[in-house]
Amino acid sequence: MDFHEKPCSEPYPAVPLVRLNHVSFLCASVEESVDFYHRVLGFELVKRPASLDFKGAWLHKYGMGIHLLQRGPDSNAVAVSKPPAINPKDNHISFQVIGAVNVLQPQPREVSGSHI
Repeated sequence: MDFHEKPCSEPYPAVPLVRLNHVSFLCASVEESVDFYHRVLGFELVKRPASLDFKGAWLHKYGMGIHLLQRGPDSNAVAVSKPPAINPKDNHISFQVIGAVNVLQPQPREVSGSHI
């Protein structure tokens, strides 16, 4: 059943959201993920609060933040198994770009979705 077919109950008054502040991802390798978001998408590292006692990195660009957290036994983050191949039904983020951009071709290093 499509949600558009089901009548909705009366909504509460809308909370006045301004924008999405950040997304957070558990990563197999924070270092490789930082490299991808910086080198391919142009995100810049920003300082994380000193009170955070687990491995991770915060990046910011285009008015949005990405928080990368180390997954697995090397950190205090929740241990989860490595995710399967990219699944459109799983949690994900999508960026819209201007025009047909081919930024992946000239990169000397391989870019894959396994560490994103």
